[in-house]
Amino acid sequence: MPKKEGETTYKEIVKNITSDCPVMTDKLFRRVKYKRKPLSKAIKYYNICKPRYIPAIKTGIVASIGLHKNTLTESMKIETYSTNKLADLSYPLKTNISFGAFIDIPINLTRHAFHFEALINRYNQEFSEKVRANWANQTMMEADLVLELNTTTLQLPIMYKYTIPFEKSRFYFNGGPNFRFLINDESTLRYDFINGETEAINQELVDNFSFGISAGLGVEFDIIDRVKGFTSFRYTMTSINNSETFIEHLMALNIGIFI
Repeated sequence: MPKKEGETTYKEIVKNITSDCPVMTDKLFRRVKYKRKPLSKAIKYYNICKPRYIPAIKTGIVASIGLHKNTLTESMKIETYSTNKLADLSYPLKTNISFGAFIDIPINLTRHAFHFEALINRYNQEFSEKVRANWANQTMMEADLVLELNTTTLQLPIMYKYTIPFEKSRFYFNGGPNFRFLINDESTLRYDFINGETEAINQELVDNFSFGISAGLGVEFDIIDRVKGFTSFRYTMTSINNSETFIEHLMALNIGIFI
């Protein structure tokens, strides 16, 4: 089969020879590549001639809504606020929202695919703890140790995806590394003393670059013709490359649409 013969492309040839199986023709015509494995897979689907899930490149938008939890690294756990102020704070669960886009690239018309996302996350939370600290000539004055985390980050999950198709929905698993880059940081750490005075604390609070892992389970479903939706639960752990700041955990519900 030539890639192009005159004005006829290989895709048009595939469309012509599979025209007696219309349930597969349109899907194969749009998605087949000029490579041995995709073409042989296309003919295999044609020979079966039954409605089948044919993987395709997918692009769309995604929103992530979840619960975020900071935990101390092993090195931070053995420290106190005298050596690392962050170790003296407690970190309850906080909400987290991200928005972005994604692309799925199937591997040779199989259920296996690469899944790439670009998510913008704006994190704005405050943590505080009652402590005692030195101020001017006074020692061990009562104060609030206040951490304000105000960051904007770009998150880039690069994941392997495996899909299990059913008649009207498609379940999938995905997992892989997650890279996070700091775009903007307005975070502060300070003492708010009982006498009304404040004192800023100079300490690394947020990594400029963080590495982590993500994994999740989800389902895709039809909304209208050629427009699909999906929802998934995903766990992400980041900042595992730095022993001086937090390990961050996120359990999120992801929802989105694609074409």
